[in-house]
Amino acid sequence: MGGPYSSTLLKGHDDAVSSVAFSPDGKTLASGSGDHTVRLWDPAHPDAAPTVLRGHDDTVSSVAFSQDGKTLASGSDDRTVVMSPSWVLADLACKRLIRNLDRSDWARFIGKGVPFSLDFRSSSSPEALPSS
Repeated sequence: MGGPYSSTLLKGHDDAVSSVAFSPDGKTLASGSGDHTVRLWDPAHPDAAPTVLRGHDDTVSSVAFSQDGKTLASGSDDRTVVMSPSWVLADLACKRLIRNLDRSDWARFIGKGVPFSLDFRSSSSPEALPSS
């Protein structure tokens, strides 16, 4: 293996992967699976643990990022669509930066239309909710 045409294998789902999508900037890969989760991967660091998003009760059959990359939509065989807003992606950005976002980072990566917050739960926990 190795060389310019080598493949990278990302492992973590507990069932078949049914959908994948790259964010518009190519810095995040989302995957949906029969294990009812969406996982967000950092292609630049394939050995890093993915962020796990929960919220579906059946196979996640599709994932797609909005054009601006600030929202991730996932469709499931449970007949629901979950839209994971910027706060989920903010959590992912914080993990990559290994620090909280300041107001300048927030405006750059998340957008000025989303209120700045330092108080949100990790999206990798099943009870993750946006701050109020």
